[in-house]
Amino acid sequence: MKFDRLTGALGGGLIAGAAGTAAMTLSSKLRDRPGLLGVAGLHGPTAMTAHWAMVWGSSLVMLPALDIAPAPWKQEGREVARDAFHHLIYGAGAAYALLDRCASSLISRPWTPGRGGRSGGR
Repeated sequence: MKFDRLTGALGGGLIAGAAGTAAMTLSSKLRDRPGLLGVAGLHGPTAMTAHWAMVWGSSLVMLPALDIAPAPWKQEGREVARDAFHHLIYGAGAAYALLDRCASSLISRPWTPGRGGRSGGR
């Protein structure tokens, strides 16, 4: 009987890991292609909020569909708030990494007078 529980937990963990990997991969692809949100007319905090909503929303739909977690309306409010907070922390980390990468690329390019003030642009 314990072996059945172990294999069930292992299978559930593998499915959850695969689902999480899929969500994170999709999120990374969206983050790495800011033009996608830009085409929709979203920039800055609005784009970040849309990205957060897509990532969190996908987990709210996918995890119950895979029977890994209960639907949000079947969970306690504290649990849903905690999940939203964790996704917000992820979003803040992704935004920081993106801003850091942009700042690093601006700093690493030499300044030259002329259009845009930086060489190699446009």
